[in-house]
Amino acid sequence: MEELIGSEYESPFGGVIASTILGSERFVCEITEKHVDAKQGDRELSSARKLISKPSLQAILEAVEITFGGGLTSKNATIYLCHKYSGAGLKEIGEMFGVKESAVSQASRRFAQVLERDKIMLSQIEKVRMSLKL
Repeated sequence: MEELIGSEYESPFGGVIASTILGSERFVCEITEKHVDAKQGDRELSSARKLISKPSLQAILEAVEITFGGGLTSKNATIYLCHKYSGAGLKEIGEMFGVKESAVSQASRRFAQVLERDKIMLSQIEKVRMSLKL
């Protein structure tokens, strides 16, 4: 650090990932795998949430289709899982299904209520979660 005093240099803070980790891509991956992924739900690590890998909308759609097949239940399960796990916005999820943002929110909320009552449906959702490693 002393060698850099009085000279021009690139700030190391330009390489910070998610305002949290400074290092090479390999280092960031190692830290994420060892320490961040295990703390996904920890509200104290809000900036670290950016580092957690999330399934794509397409990956969720495909996993749901394998478990549920097609139809309305499959659509609602996909909306619910996309809303809960993908990190995508309501608008993006809605565009996937040709519905408005409010419809995504409502469908997700209703499906969550179904899961509270229907243990068979909940076990199917657990299969999808496991296949997506959630």
